[in-house]
Amino acid sequence: MLLASLLYPLLLSMLASLVYFLAGHVRYEWERLFTVTIRVTPNTDAYVWLQEWLHRHSQSEAGRQQTRRFLATVWGSRDFDDIGYIPDENEKVWFRWNGHCMFVLRARHATHQQHQSHAGGSEYYFILGIQRRIRASTNASVLFEFIQHIQTQYTGRNDKFTCVLFGSPDVRHCNAYFSDMARCNWFPYFVHLRPRGLDSVILERGLKQELLDDIKWFLANEPWYQERHIPWRRGYLLHGPPGCGKSSMVFAAASDLKLSVYIINLREDNMSDAILRSMFQRIPKRAIVLLEDVDASGVVVVSDEAPVPAATIGYRQAGITFSGLLNALDGVAAGEGRVMFLTTNHRSKLQPALLRAGRVDREFLFDLASASVAKKMYQRFFPQCNEEAAETFSLKNTGVSHSVVQEHLIQISRVH
Repeated sequence: MLLASLLYPLLLSMLASLVYFLAGHVRYEWERLFTVTIRVTPNTDAYVWLQEWLHRHSQSEAGRQQTRRFLATVWGSRDFDDIGYIPDENEKVWFRWNGHCMFVLRARHATHQQHQSHAGGSEYYFILGIQRRIRASTNASVLFEFIQHIQTQYTGRNDKFTCVLFGSPDVRHCNAYFSDMARCNWFPYFVHLRPRGLDSVILERGLKQELLDDIKWFLANEPWYQERHIPWRRGYLLHGPPGCGKSSMVFAAASDLKLSVYIINLREDNMSDAILRSMFQRIPKRAIVLLEDVDASGVVVVSDEAPVPAATIGYRQAGITFSGLLNALDGVAAGEGRVMFLTTNHRSKLQPALLRAGRVDREFLFDLASASVAKKMYQRFFPQCNEEAAETFSLKNTGVSHSVVQEHLIQISRVH
């Protein structure tokens, strides 16, 4: 009896383990035999299209409203045209499309040992699958038809909105031992904002068009770069006093060119060189990357031995080194096809290594408003005004920032 009482729990445990193993094996074989899948990896256009599709179809309207209220509480009163949600890791989303039963799985793939912080680390990707039908030749074609469908939806939506994504380290999967791993993930909420017209950004004569022409030439000449074995990247530094239209110009350019904007905060909590490098590797082609106020980040003025401190939130302190930033911008593993914008209020604070060609290819000065700029801003606010009123206003609002001129115009509009 004593022996039986000891063996019974052991046998029961072994039986449970066997059932668990067989269930997993049967599930694996079922999916292998009766589903067709393709992997959609980061830094591809299809990844962005699928992320956008999930953003719009994997959350109910009630959930969207709740998210809007939450973000309004955190970020204040903002006009969020649409808020999206991305499924959690290993969450499988089933759906029907054109009579086919399909699914999307968001997973993380580790290419190296998980305790290492080298390039590769781990990253998210999507698995797009469909239940296998008798005619196997049609299964894969349906998947690619679906990708064409979500591409059409994405392109059509980008005509009406500009997608802005905020970079953030994925601290949920970090711990005290692995806080410097390349485990970053784009912030799961991204917003669609109404496009900003180029005519709303008033700059010195020729500046806006020169910048746009340069971006358009770059985007249209990928083969030219490839033939000459030049990395297909372009970097711009917008510098000048605060409130002179640097960020506004970036957003207006993105709206005009129908490009998404990826914003990276170099002082984000738990940011590290490995995480920053991984972020850049995941940015798809034909996208704008914005690093605002790089002079205020501290990264560009510290040595490699003194990384920028970051809040710990219970984890080991992290930071970005100057060499880590340079390697992310144009290192061997840096991605291609992106348009990089760096903005600063104090160009003199930036180290020359950051400003060399290949990292910053063109520089544009956004200076205080001249008389001609102030006049154009007045005429845009008051199209029916006479020339004398515009001239008088411009003389009184020369040598100040564009934001100050705009505030003066708002005050005048309220009076009238």
